[in-house]
Amino acid sequence: MFYHDKFGLESPSLFYLVLLGILFIATLIRSGRNTEIPNRLFNRTSTEMLRGLAIVLIITHHLSRRLIEPEQLSLFYDLGHFGVGIFLCLSGFGLTESYLAKGIGGYFYPKTLRILLPFIFANILLIIFDKTAGANGIGLADMPFCLLGFIVYDANYWYMQFLFFLYFGFWIAFSIPTTPPYKLLVLLLFSILPLVSDAFPDSARFNSLTFFAGAAISVYKEQIANLINKKGWQILVILIMASVLLGFGTGILSGHPSSKRLVFVVALFVIFLLVWKSNYSFKEKCGLALFVSLGTGYLSLSPQLPVFYMTSISTCCWVITAFIGLGLALKSWKSPFWLFVGSISFELYLLHGMFMVNYDFVLHRFPLEYSYIAYLGIIILFAYAFKKLASAVSNRLDAALQRAEK
Repeated sequence: MFYHDKFGLESPSLFYLVLLGILFIATLIRSGRNTEIPNRLFNRTSTEMLRGLAIVLIITHHLSRRLIEPEQLSLFYDLGHFGVGIFLCLSGFGLTESYLAKGIGGYFYPKTLRILLPFIFANILLIIFDKTAGANGIGLADMPFCLLGFIVYDANYWYMQFLFFLYFGFWIAFSIPTTPPYKLLVLLLFSILPLVSDAFPDSARFNSLTFFAGAAISVYKEQIANLINKKGWQILVILIMASVLLGFGTGILSGHPSSKRLVFVVALFVIFLLVWKSNYSFKEKCGLALFVSLGTGYLSLSPQLPVFYMTSISTCCWVITAFIGLGLALKSWKSPFWLFVGSISFELYLLHGMFMVNYDFVLHRFPLEYSYIAYLGIIILFAYAFKKLASAVSNRLDAALQRAEK
C-alpha cells in the first residue's frame, strides 16, 4: 500500500513499555560473556552491538517524526542525530583500524562492494515500487544519477552522500606521507567543511566531527584504553559534564550570533595547540599555524556557523561518551540479538524508510503500540535477506573481476 499519512499514537506510555520490554527480553536471550579479548575496550563484538543500538535509535527517531503529535515520543525525537553520530564514529574507527593494519591500499574496492552495491539495490527496489504503484517516481534521464546517489531519492539517503564525502576525505588525509597525528589534522580540516556549506543538511553539519572522532580514537586507542582502565568513570563524568555545558553553550550562541568571533578564537586556539605539540622546528610550526589560521578563517563568515560549530562539538562529545561508556560496559558481555541487529544495521538503514513512509505494510494495520514491534521484526528479517542477496551478487562480481584480471 502507498501511504503518506502520519501516525496516531493513543498511549505513549504503553508504546515505551512494549518497545523497551521486548528489547529487554531480546537482549537477555542467550546473552553471556564476551570472550573476544575481554579486557580490550574497543573490540569487534562491542562495536557491532553499538551499531545495533544506534540503528534502533534512528528508526524510532524517524517514527517519532512521522507522528501527528511528535512530542508524544519526545525521548526519541532528537536521538536520530545521536544514532547517526554513533554510526559515523564507528565508521571512522573501523576505517582507521583497517588502515593501521593493512595500509591505504585496496581501500575503495571493498567499500564499493560493501556499501555502494547495497545502496544501488535499495534505490532499484524503491524505483520499482514507485513504478508499480504508479507514483510520481524519478525520470528515466535521472535514474543513473539516482542509483549512484547523486540524486537523493529517499530523504534518509542524505547520509550516504555524506558518508561518501567523509570516505573521500579519509583517503586524502591518510594517503599523505606523514605521521598519524598530521593525517588526523588534515581529516579534521576536511571534516569541518560541511559547517560552511549549505549543500549539507543540518543532520550532517551536526555530525561533522563524529567521523573524525572515531578515527582519532583508533589512532590513540591504547592511550585512551589505559586512561579509561585507570580512571574510567571519572573520565565519563567529565565527558558528560562537558557535553551538557556545550549543549547550554549552543543554546546561548543561537540567541547571540555576535559571539561568533569568540568561537573562532577558541577554534584557532585548539588547532594551534595541535600544531605546537608537533615535532616540527619552530619555523615550521609558525608557518603551519599561519596557514591553518588563514585556512579556517571562513569560520567567522556566517552568524550561523558558531551554532553549527558548537552543536557539532556537543554531538561529538556525547557520541564519544556513548562510545567509551558503552564500550566499557559491553567489553566483557555480548548479546546475540544486538550482534545480529548490528550486523545488518546498514541494510536496516537503507530499507526502513521506504516501508515506514511510502510502502507501509503493517504500521497502519493496528495500534502503533504493537504494530511497531511487528514492523521492526519484519524489516529485520527483510534486511537479513537483503544482505544475503547483496553479498551473493558482490561475491559473483568479485569472482568475475578476478577472472578478468587473469
